[in-house]
Amino acid sequence: MSQRDQYFHLTLGPVQGFVSQARRTRDFWAGSFLLSWLSSVSMAAVRAQGGKVEFPVPDENFLQAIQGQPTQKLPQQGSVPNRFKALGAKVGHDFNPDAVVQTMQQAWLALCLRIWECDLSPHLEDERQLTVTREIWFRQVSQFWEINWCLTDDPKRSDLLDRRKNWRSHMAPEEPGVKCMMMAGWQELSGLERPDQTRLDAFWDALREKLKHGKTDLRPGECLSALAFVKRRFVRHFDDWKTTLDSGLTLAGWKLNPNVPSVPYMAAAPWYTQVLEKAVKDVRVKDALIEFFDSAELLVGSPESQTPLTSVSEAANRLGFGSVYSGLDGVVFHASQLEQGGRRFDQPDNAGVVLNSLAALRKAADMGEASSFYAVVVMDGDSLGSQMSDTDKQSQISHGLKDFTDGVPEIVARHSGFLIYAGGDDVLALASVDQAIEMASEIRGHYNACFAEQNKALSADSQITTSLSAGIQFAHMRMPLTFVLDDAHRLLDDVAKDKTGRDSLAIRVWKPGGLHLEWSQPWGFLLKEGGTVNRLSELHRRFVQREQQSHFTNKFIFKAMALLERLPNAMFSATVGSDGQLSNHLLRTLLTAELRHSGIALDNSKSEVSRKEVDSLIEPLLEMLEQRKRKVKEGQPADIQATGDYCADALRLIRFLTMETQCEAQVVSSKAASDKGELV
Repeated sequence: MSQRDQYFHLTLGPVQGFVSQARRTRDFWAGSFLLSWLSSVSMAAVRAQGGKVEFPVPDENFLQAIQGQPTQKLPQQGSVPNRFKALGAKVGHDFNPDAVVQTMQQAWLALCLRIWECDLSPHLEDERQLTVTREIWFRQVSQFWEINWCLTDDPKRSDLLDRRKNWRSHMAPEEPGVKCMMMAGWQELSGLERPDQTRLDAFWDALREKLKHGKTDLRPGECLSALAFVKRRFVRHFDDWKTTLDSGLTLAGWKLNPNVPSVPYMAAAPWYTQVLEKAVKDVRVKDALIEFFDSAELLVGSPESQTPLTSVSEAANRLGFGSVYSGLDGVVFHASQLEQGGRRFDQPDNAGVVLNSLAALRKAADMGEASSFYAVVVMDGDSLGSQMSDTDKQSQISHGLKDFTDGVPEIVARHSGFLIYAGGDDVLALASVDQAIEMASEIRGHYNACFAEQNKALSADSQITTSLSAGIQFAHMRMPLTFVLDDAHRLLDDVAKDKTGRDSLAIRVWKPGGLHLEWSQPWGFLLKEGGTVNRLSELHRRFVQREQQSHFTNKFIFKAMALLERLPNAMFSATVGSDGQLSNHLLRTLLTAELRHSGIALDNSKSEVSRKEVDSLIEPLLEMLEQRKRKVKEGQPADIQATGDYCADALRLIRFLTMETQCEAQVVSSKAASDKGELV
């Protein structure tokens, strides 16, 4: 049969249903990694039939690693999009799309079988229980993935996969009994028909005790489905796993780090970095740190030592301590977690000892409590899909995305974050409160630079037009992780993209009681001076500096919020001043008065220096308060327009960032503490 070019499209899902359902950050990482692994398997299967994968540009390290071939670096994070188009595939008997699907399914089932044979079947001694659990296991792992594909000879038909997915031909199996605590709606593996905590504990406690390694993978009280169990345990068996599929393709695993920074660790990292830095200069802090570390390690170990954040690791090195000092379980930095004790710890009575040593360390370092908040950063490109049907742009888009993906890990590490996933134009990462905004800003700049470089090879009328939107969730560590991750994507899609017009940053803060604030602005407004200065970060730093001198932030922001919420927006509309420029004179005057009445330490309120100091806070604050939206008209540059509304949540955001990032500040006075409680 003659050969001719055809275009093979394939998508794997459910993506969000697999990745975002997580009880730990490690579950989040595992879901992303397994999706990238399966996508790489599909690419290897396409290549085995002579196909050429051009979008996305394949991650050769990942493709070499899954086939057991030598590679420059063994991948540790997901980096391969789950959706791609293979160009140049042969037709007829030379190319069989179903063979690609079969290869993916066989690879997945082979990995699941290894986990079953190592972790479950040898330890289920009761024949009836073995039968029940086996039925649940293989029902779930064999019917979870929805794989859709299409084949066309038209390179511009980029909508075929969306049309194929509308058929809804994949139906998940019915799931009876008690449900999984991680993957909603899926039955847990004991097979109990009704909740019975005693019997559930008997099944899962016995299983946990029999695991050869990684007993902490199953916490007391956790009940998991087969899918959740695979996410939690595959890393323990991946390094020596190997299989040959019916297609003749041989797959192999490699060593993966089972430790991913927990959300308590992410929240406390800036605080702990400051402690380590102080210990370098003060022997009293160093002695208190050693005592704290010794008691904490006995309680929880040092599971983070293999994945330390950059700032913590560098500070520990400067102190002359080994990497183990940067790896304590994050719960020990939070008094509230230690006070709970209970089933979290194998020896809960020892939690009191750590709590006392933590208090002694804080006193020696003259520091308050560590923050309880961390950040989830989610980013996604705008309007690339509509341009992929243009064959003149496809190669440059693919290479631009590859360059972008390659550069993200370094940026995340430099900002002491932890990268969960970077593939195509998608990024998912964890960060501390003090680094999240700057990290997102730099990633956005990197994205634009990658496509500016690719546009050099395109004519003026074939330029790639794209941008990157971002959502940042600042969440309390007690918030359910699955909810935080799901809502991060809603924030990105509904606020950064739809409400603010794309190429924007949207932020939410979630406290244990619920949503605390929501705020957004276009990147084009936030970034000035060539995109290197972030107005929000700059304003935040100014408030931190003033707060350390006078503790005025809470009082001022409380009054300013009351002012905005009490008076209608129409009163604050911009008017044309004598210089012909728009001015918000009334709002500026009222905020300036509140600032002066809030205890800001100024030598002389009428001096020129005093006015400049006030203006350095008021002017950028006014900019943050006024809501803007990015609007695009075909053939014209994007226009960022003020909506005429003012968002009091901008004030809440500045207060939140100011109060949560003062790791180096001394323990606050009783008056400042009472002011802080006024707004919590």
